[in-house]
Amino acid sequence: MRSCYGLFICVNKLRNLPEREALRQTLSGVKELSLAYIQIFNDAILHKLLAIMPSLNSLRFVGLNISFHSGPYKKLSTGAQIQPSNGRLTFLYIFQICSELPRLRVLILRRCLAIGNQGVRQVAQLAQLQVLDVSYCYGINGEGILEGITSSKNDNRRELHICELALSERCIIAITENLPELRLLDLSRCFRDILDLCLQYICRNLVRLKKLFLDDYMKVFEGG
Repeated sequence: MRSCYGLFICVNKLRNLPEREALRQTLSGVKELSLAYIQIFNDAILHKLLAIMPSLNSLRFVGLNISFHSGPYKKLSTGAQIQPSNGRLTFLYIFQICSELPRLRVLILRRCLAIGNQGVRQVAQLAQLQVLDVSYCYGINGEGILEGITSSKNDNRRELHICELALSERCIIAITENLPELRLLDLSRCFRDILDLCLQYICRNLVRLKKLFLDDYMKVFEGG
C-alpha cells in the first residue's frame, strides 16, 4: 500500500471494541502487509494494524518513518524509558513488532532511515525470521549487525540484505559463521574494496549460498 492516508486515519479511529473484533475476524487470515513511503503513520496505527492482523508472517516497510504520538516517553514492559529523537520512532516500533509477531518470517525495513543499532538488536528475538532487509538504513552499522543480526547462530535465516551500510570485515565473518543457511546475501556498496578474507569466509562457510550481490565494489583481489 502506498500513500493510503485516509485508510490509516480510519484505522487509528477504531476505538470501538466490537468493530475492532469484527475487523480482526475479517483480516485474521492476512499473512503479508506491505507499506511504502507513507508520510502519515505512527505507533498507534501500527499497534492497531498488528492487533487486527494476528496471523502476519511478513512485514515489508519501505521508506517508512513512524512518528511517536503519545507524548515524549513510552514506558516498556522492561521498565526502560525511551525518548524518540526528532519525533521519529526508532527502537520502540521494532520492539513492538518483535514482541507482537514472534513468528514473523519476513521483515523488510528498506530505507527506513529512523532505524538504528538499538532497533536492529531486537531482531535477535525473531528466531523464525527467514528474510531480513535493512538496506539503506543508515543508522545501522557494524555494531548493530554484530549485536543483533549475528549475535547468535540462526539456521533459519535464508536471505540477508544489508546494502550500503558501514560494515567491517568482522561483520562479514560473523555473518558467515552465525547464518550458515543463507541462500542470498546482498553486500552491495558496503565497502569500497571487498577484502580477500571476506570472500574466503563466504565461500568456505556459506556453502548453500545461491546469490551473492557485490555491486559497486571497486576491486576484488585475485586471492579472493
